[in-house]
Amino acid sequence: NFMVGEQFSLDEIIAPMLLNSSNVAAEAIASSSDRVKFLEYMSSYAWEIGMPGSFFADPSGVSPRNAATAHDIFALAKYLVNYRPDVLAVTRTSRGMIATTTEHGSHQLVSTHPFANDPDFVGGKTGRTPEAGETMMTIMDIDGETIVIIVLGSRYGSREGDTRVLLEKIK
Repeated sequence: NFMVGEQFSLDEIIAPMLLNSSNVAAEAIASSSDRVKFLEYMSSYAWEIGMPGSFFADPSGVSPRNAATAHDIFALAKYLVNYRPDVLAVTRTSRGMIATTTEHGSHQLVSTHPFANDPDFVGGKTGRTPEAGETMMTIMDIDGETIVIIVLGSRYGSREGDTRVLLEKIK
């Protein structure tokens, strides 16, 4: 949990946003400038990388008005693999820590992605809202092939099992 008044660099605050789905971290990034313009930038960037069906009502993904299609999430996965392997590297971390500085205390981070310890895991992200159910993007390297599995609308506790079923079918 973050404390009021703590200050983080962008590199520091991205880790909790990606690893343990910190909504506070996502809001902090958006609120570091003009939040409305930030959301507009998110939307225009999504269009640029091939996500025309996406809509962002908030930066964290918890608003019921947020939307994305499986096609959009696949476009995001392709973009990350091809142009932002640094972001995927963060998501491969199963446990991490933000060290204490004069601006903030230390914070332990634990990934919400069940495949973070899998040697074939390239990266991914989990999500959950009442409207969308459980969601998960999983990028794996299977015998030298990059495979993207997108699960949307899983029941609570099912996204990992649903992904494992699809992985077995692929293998």
